[in-house]
Amino acid sequence: MGKFSDYFNRAFPTLGMLLINRPAARKRLRGRIEGPVVEGATLMSRQGKPSVVFFSCHKAGSSISLKYLKKLMRENDLRHVNYEGYITSICAEKEVLYEDSDFLSRAFSPSGYFFGCLRSYRHIPALDQYRVILLLRDPRDILVSHYYTVRYINTIYHKRGIVARKMAKKMTPDEYALHVLPRFKKVFEEYIEHLLGKENVFFARFEDLIQDSAGWLKQVSEHCNLECSIDLRQEIAEKINSLPKKEEKRSHHRKASPGEFRLKLAQETQDIINRELQDILKKLNYV
Repeated sequence: MGKFSDYFNRAFPTLGMLLINRPAARKRLRGRIEGPVVEGATLMSRQGKPSVVFFSCHKAGSSISLKYLKKLMRENDLRHVNYEGYITSICAEKEVLYEDSDFLSRAFSPSGYFFGCLRSYRHIPALDQYRVILLLRDPRDILVSHYYTVRYINTIYHKRGIVARKMAKKMTPDEYALHVLPRFKKVFEEYIEHLLGKENVFFARFEDLIQDSAGWLKQVSEHCNLECSIDLRQEIAEKINSLPKKEEKRSHHRKASPGEFRLKLAQETQDIINRELQDILKKLNYV
């Protein structure tokens, strides 16, 4: 969006949602394959390589990595399907479908597709038939990054987003981190329970991605039995290397440096979070 749209959204969030964000989303997503499936159709089966499912969570590098995973999948004729992006932007009330076994059984197919990004675990039937990518980040950095995104920059498509922004503006980073801690703890616990250590799952940390993005994409392609061009590996390396190392509050990619929570959160807050997440931090090697 342009500078005027950004200003209008900040000054008049409800009008921005109704007059700018929702119409732009409908136009952008018109004719997409997700629409008919969300409304009751069954995803058409495709021949080809095993389908790939990309799981991550908010503020774990999911958006920037999705951009290059989509290019990788196009190189291998896997068709992209993004239910989360469609539902969030067009029909947030349809989020209940993620708990509907009928929807999950007709919305996924084990060959020819690339599904994602899904930012929490979904009970996809026969998931062991798919190749799975799981990208996570130090949850303490996620808590901080989520605060700045909600407060300053996320595009709002529904009233829940307006409520969340008003709440974030009234909170300090410490207060917000503790408020959303249970939500993100659950996301991580479900990923660890259902995905971590499975043979068909390639797990990587955001910190690994920014350290060697070309190597990360190569490992992903090998895990998924896909071809990855040298040009694409060079492109992702150049883009990731250009991510901001200093804070840019109103940028979607605000800051890529690991360990930011140590600078933004009081020690007392860090201690509470460390105790609450101690098992998760150990299992993901963040201690």
